[in-house]
Amino acid sequence: MLANVNFDKDLDLLADRGRLTIVGSRGSTRMDPRKMMGPELQVYGIALLNSTQEEWKEGSAFIVEGVSKGWVKPIIHKRYALEQAGDAHRDVMHSTGAKGKLVLSVQEEETS
Repeated sequence: MLANVNFDKDLDLLADRGRLTIVGSRGSTRMDPRKMMGPELQVYGIALLNSTQEEWKEGSAFIVEGVSKGWVKPIIHKRYALEQAGDAHRDVMHSTGAKGKLVLSVQEEETS
């Protein structure tokens, strides 16, 4: 999500013939092409806003399946009540590094 910060480090973590998908960046980055040539790495850049409605549904279903089966394990840094949405937004905007997801909890009202 922050290619301008993590791109070079991400290349070091990939296995031979590995693939890196960039979905977010807040600026430019520099890299040494030799890091990609030897292990024959592939780098993809995508813009989620270009996705079709069907692609959004497919991606969402894939993630939900992964969570339910346990192979997607999101790291939650902090939970906020919906009334604290402003605090959550402020924390995201002033974050200096990834620590996990910030989650807004929406409580359903009980009906009698």
